Amino acid sequence: MSDHRCTRLLKGAAQLCLPLQKFLKFNNIYSNEDEVI
Repeated sequence: MSDHRCTRLLKGAAQLCLPLQKFLKFNNIYSNEDEVI
């Protein structure tokens, strides 16, 4: 694994995951009470 490829993937994934992160944070508020890991 080369660092350049990894960082490129992470940057691309970060853009895709921004809305997902917001959703997960929002979802966490409710899922935390239901299931405690």
